[in-house]
Amino acid sequence: MEFDYGYNAQVCTEESHGIIIVADLTNDPADTEHLPQVVEEVRELRQELGFSAEDEKQTQMSADSGYFSADNIKAEGDGIELLIASGREKQKEEKESAACW
Repeated sequence: MEFDYGYNAQVCTEESHGIIIVADLTNDPADTEHLPQVVEEVRELRQELGFSAEDEKQTQMSADSGYFSADNIKAEGDGIELLIASGREKQKEEKESAACW
């Protein structure tokens, strides 16, 4: 009997040094459902560091289109600015032809 093991890793890094601040590993293939948990963990880290939701300094988080959903968009706020791609860009050839008017 043969088994195929499949895992889905989620990682959130600090921008300037690339230090991993949140990580998770599951066997759930869909990325969409993982973002709220990661956002909540980042909020907790902000609180531990003394930042409040009212601070001018927002924490920006970016995610690819695999995380895009109406529920995930609602996770923004309380010191977190979410930048979630809503779709994929076209291939290079298609982009170039679209740029020529």
